[in-house]
Amino acid sequence: MLPLRSADTHPELVKVGALFRTARRAAGATQQSAGAAAGVSQSAVSLFERGRLPGITVPTLMALCRGLDVELRLVARPPLAVGRLDQRDPVHAWCCAYVRTRLARAGWLVAGEVGFRDGTARGWIDVLAFDPLARTLLVVEVKSELRDIGDLERQVGWYAGVARRVARDRGWQAAVVRAVVLLLASSSNDLATAANRAMLDVAFPVRARLLDRLLARERVGDPAATNPGVLAIGWGLAMIDPRSRTRRWLLGLKADGRRRSAPYRDYADCLRSRQKGRSPVSRPCPRVGHEQHSSPGSTRARAVVQTRAFRRSDARCSPLP
Repeated sequence: MLPLRSADTHPELVKVGALFRTARRAAGATQQSAGAAAGVSQSAVSLFERGRLPGITVPTLMALCRGLDVELRLVARPPLAVGRLDQRDPVHAWCCAYVRTRLARAGWLVAGEVGFRDGTARGWIDVLAFDPLARTLLVVEVKSELRDIGDLERQVGWYAGVARRVARDRGWQAAVVRAVVLLLASSSNDLATAANRAMLDVAFPVRARLLDRLLARERVGDPAATNPGVLAIGWGLAMIDPRSRTRRWLLGLKADGRRRSAPYRDYADCLRSRQKGRSPVSRPCPRVGHEQHSSPGSTRARAVVQTRAFRRSDARCSPLP
């Protein structure tokens, strides 16, 4: 049964009841005849038309509507969850871990996969970083593939809007909020950014060279980082290679004049590189005095490990025979 008492009202139920009353009157039916067709009393129909549910079950509600040829649809929508599927993406997870490590080494307080609720919607911020000296909060959205520029812009705007509240829950009192999008450095993303350059220039005007400088200045809490002229420049956009160990780890876009080709062709190429980069399975060391043979059918390899014991004699060591 629906969890509502006869005294419970809801704006949506009032609308449904009003529509039912209009349909009943148009069909020339009374509350008593409509109730008798569904097996409920006239008073129950009266309460229903006023937006109240006196313990009416869903089958009874459907019977009431069916008797008047009224179409009834029950729609259940789960809460909106943004960014959660990316957390199961191995390349995305690799890039996020790389960004967290880089920012932590630069002196930022870093949190990853920060979940939050905003009404009925739920989201996950890939990387949230805070500089306690400059009181700057950094919202980082990592993308392994660039698909929808408009959706990305809305997502980053939403994250930046709730970032201060999310940071306060961690005890971070931010004066400035910056938003940065970091793309996987791939040829496919270079093509996507080139095709949407006009839109990206407006939404994300700050690029790798300036971002690199700003992050370095904010790391040491430089007062210049809070300069109003710097704050007005907008959101940032750059590329990353999770294998890179160079000091300047933010890469520019090919459309902005980057000379070097992207280290990966596309997402699949990066995934293959990630899988090949795993540590090889360690093999047991050969035992002392034993031979190690190669696989059957191949040339026999002899690797005999010999040990020598030494004893001290005066100021020098001589091997035992």
